[in-house]
Amino acid sequence: MGRDIIDFFKKLLDGSDWPPRWHCGKWTDFHGWLYIVSDLLVWSAYFSIPLIIIRYISRKQDIRFIRLYFLFAAFILACGATHFLDAIAFWLPVYRLNALTRLITGILSWTTVFYLVKYLPLAFSLRSSGELEAEIEQRKKAEKQSRDAERQVQDLFDAAPDAVIVINEEGHITRWNPKAASLFGWTAEDAMDQPLSSLIVPEQYRAAHQQGMARYLRTGQSDILGKTIELQARTREGKEIDVALSISPTVTNGKRLFVGFIRDITWQKKSQEEIRKLNAGLEKRVLERTRELYESQQLLHAIVDNSAAVIYVKDLQGKYLLVNQLFCELFHHGKEEVLARTDYDFFPREAADAFREMDLRVARANRTLKEEETVPQDDGIHTYISVKSTLREAGGQPYAVFGVSTDITELKAVEDNLRKSLREVSDYKFALDESAIVAITDQKGIITHVNNNFCKISKYGREELIGQDHRIINSGYHPKPVIRDLWITIAHGKIWRGELKNRAKDGSYYWVDTTIVPFLNESGKPYQYVAIRADITHRKKVEEEFHQLNEELEERVNLRTIQLESARKEMESFAYSVSHDLRAPLRAVVGFASILEEEYSSRLDDEARRITSVIKHNTLKMGHLIDDLLAFSRAGRQEIVRTTIDTEKMVREVIRELSTGNSMNHIEWILHPLAEANGDTHTIRQVWVNLISNAIKYSRGQDPARIEISHFIHDGQHAFCVKDNGVGFNNKYKDKLFRVFQRLHDAEEFEGTGVGLALVEKIVSKHGGRVWGEGELGKGARFCFSLPAGREGDQHI
Repeated sequence: MGRDIIDFFKKLLDGSDWPPRWHCGKWTDFHGWLYIVSDLLVWSAYFSIPLIIIRYISRKQDIRFIRLYFLFAAFILACGATHFLDAIAFWLPVYRLNALTRLITGILSWTTVFYLVKYLPLAFSLRSSGELEAEIEQRKKAEKQSRDAERQVQDLFDAAPDAVIVINEEGHITRWNPKAASLFGWTAEDAMDQPLSSLIVPEQYRAAHQQGMARYLRTGQSDILGKTIELQARTREGKEIDVALSISPTVTNGKRLFVGFIRDITWQKKSQEEIRKLNAGLEKRVLERTRELYESQQLLHAIVDNSAAVIYVKDLQGKYLLVNQLFCELFHHGKEEVLARTDYDFFPREAADAFREMDLRVARANRTLKEEETVPQDDGIHTYISVKSTLREAGGQPYAVFGVSTDITELKAVEDNLRKSLREVSDYKFALDESAIVAITDQKGIITHVNNNFCKISKYGREELIGQDHRIINSGYHPKPVIRDLWITIAHGKIWRGELKNRAKDGSYYWVDTTIVPFLNESGKPYQYVAIRADITHRKKVEEEFHQLNEELEERVNLRTIQLESARKEMESFAYSVSHDLRAPLRAVVGFASILEEEYSSRLDDEARRITSVIKHNTLKMGHLIDDLLAFSRAGRQEIVRTTIDTEKMVREVIRELSTGNSMNHIEWILHPLAEANGDTHTIRQVWVNLISNAIKYSRGQDPARIEISHFIHDGQHAFCVKDNGVGFNNKYKDKLFRVFQRLHDAEEFEGTGVGLALVEKIVSKHGGRVWGEGELGKGARFCFSLPAGREGDQHI
């Protein structure tokens, strides 16, 4: 079987086993040509059908069942091929090829049948053009309805009685309705894309706003979403107003947005303040006119329901006769549920017992009692200050207990914090008095307080200082403008810091590091100044000695710099002269070695030819070394012409040039976006050539070799790096890399003269930048250089 198949394919195009079809049977010309023309017509039609299918597919991008189309095209082509082979069999009977073609046609036919069975149900399930047109019409209607709804939303947005502000996840404003413009003074054009926190959020709320926003975006949790909170907002004029804020999150076009509804409640705050004042006098008025107010229940309810305190009336059996709206809101019961029921129906027994005990004492005492009560609520135990008294009938008999309970939980916390703050202030004052020199003056500079350290350093008694101004310790050292600037600074409410030289009572001088802090009154004007000083007399003495030493050192450094510059110029001149003078004899040596190889090769034995090759190789190597020395020497003297360099273009050109004549297919180049540089085009190009050629050379043998070129900002300069995955180097020798003739690898393994990196360092240094390298043996190396980021235009150095 295997031999038959091999023989079949060897003779696939061999028609010698059969005669042409003209010679098989009794074909007439008419019958034969009718057969041939029919097959060719079928073949041409079958060939055209795939072309039409391919043309259709190429024009329609979203076509479905693409595999079925191509499979059908292949099937039609195969069928056409059988007809074509039948036609040419009249002259060329390649029946083996015909059989193979028919086998392929059979396989494609059944594959097509399989795909038809698989996909025809899906094809017949697709919607008709009429259905699609109906859906399109529905979508148009939906889009119109959406636009109408959007217009309605915009109309509602613009007509909203409250300020409506929409922000995105970054906290930037995306919508700002007219009421917001009226309330805050910023027009929609001014507010759009501005950070909400910097526009209307007062400084004291900004941190909480930003932290809450970040926490919600991170965890999806928020303490204020879906609630109405009261806080302050800032207008364009810097005025802070009371507002009620409600925030709702939403998603539009896949983006999270936050809609804020803001209402000016300044008038409500004023009303609450008036109600609070009214409540303060309400106790006396209630005691005097209890029965009259009870009969005027509607008026009482109007006042009570707007109170910021919980107000209630109980009969002598403890049943509620009246509660205000706040009671219902806090304890989640309607007024109808509360009336005629007792505290035991709403509170734990322990709390209800305490309430009942106070009510009974009020009834027995026949006077007003004011006590603290603890009340359990949803968010924990709250402390209330309760004022209770009896309500009496016209005959003087008590019939009910009237109570006003005000939540002082926050006030208690404030009192606790205030006591803690006072203790901390006392501790701070003690620590300050122990560690610093402290004095307090009034707004005119008259001393009102000094601590022991002030008396100790000034050698004045406290009685001698109180009532005096600071001229008593003025040394006369500082010019008048300095003192004037000090007073101007603190008089404007700003902190002044500086060093002052003062005079003690005994005439000695001392230095103090001084900070003067103005304390401001309600109008922002200083009413006293606190001066905190530290004794720096010893430090100033050391600084003076250090200054003198620096002057001497600077003079010696300048002298040494002149000497080094002179030596450097002499060395460069020497290197240039030596390199130039060595060129002629080296050319002669190379020439004679070449003559020996070309003209006397037949007379030389193998050892002589090897020696001649070594002479020529080392002489050429010496020539390269001289060229590098000349380049290194010229780099020190060459004038730099600064221009703007298209770094990315330059690097691509260098890579292309270094790739010429070399096999670079094994190198994977990673080129990041590179910023423009400012420098000399010729010398900076040399830097890139040296660094990239080094990367190519030392990554040789890696498969694949990878070279990455990148850019970043380093110490305010543009930094460029060339990184490879080559042999690397020991990082402890990185300081030797940029010295002339210093090499960390064997010259036999990696060619080079040891001048390239030194030349890079000299060029970059002359541009005002720096060069550094990092590496690890067997893991590659990274060489970077930085250039100043300025774009000053062309200039010469």
